[in-house]
Amino acid sequence: MDEKKRAGLLYSIILALNGAFGIEFFVLLEHATFLAGPAVVLSLFLCGIITMITLFSYCELGSSISKLGGEYTFAKAAFGGFTAFLTGWMRWVSSVATIALAATGFAQFFYYFIPVSPSVVAILLILVFTFISVRGTRAVDIITV
Repeated sequence: MDEKKRAGLLYSIILALNGAFGIEFFVLLEHATFLAGPAVVLSLFLCGIITMITLFSYCELGSSISKLGGEYTFAKAAFGGFTAFLTGWMRWVSSVATIALAATGFAQFFYYFIPVSPSVVAILLILVFTFISVRGTRAVDIITV
């Protein structure tokens, strides 16, 4: 578990901000503006409040439950093993969907500058960041900061 010692405060803050305001925000903003019109500003404000409440909840849970595991550990402490199992799987599924959305959004943005197939760019992007992630938190720190 030497890897956990390398994730400092700055890394944790950047990771939390990326989780709250990643590229998905910019990908979905066009669709939200189309659906809500000018009321999208109110929607973003309300989502920001909900996000802050969620982040504060994670801070409280993280300080009171000092085990590794995130949502899985929190759900296990509160509701038991089966709920924790479902929570872990739902977190994994949502992470896969988020990664796919981010890669697709970046690939579509990239297409405006260099006309390469967005599908190819998205797949390459996922492969590159998977490789970086497999290398460990030290490699992620270099890319993130």
